[in-house]
Amino acid sequence: MNVPVGYVEALVGDLQEINRQKDVEIEDLEQQKEADVAEIAALRAELDFHQNIADKLLKVNEDMKEISKKKVRIVEELAKHFPTQSNDVKTLCNACMKMTK
Repeated sequence: MNVPVGYVEALVGDLQEINRQKDVEIEDLEQQKEADVAEIAALRAELDFHQNIADKLLKVNEDMKEISKKKVRIVEELAKHFPTQSNDVKTLCNACMKMTK
């Protein structure tokens, strides 16, 4: 079977063009992959930053709960020693100041 040389050369040319296009596509995909990896790293850093803030806010919240508990104990203790009609902190502190003058 004889195949014309021009036909074979045309097929080889077509295959070379397809290979060139595929090489370009691969290069584009590799560049996109690098960009995606960089974006993921940036997002992870941002997530870590926000997680750190959330952890600190949780700590502050726990500290505030502890302060509230201590405040209640202080008000209860003041109310034992400086009885007033109201057990709010300002009234108790005023009663304390008046009685200790």
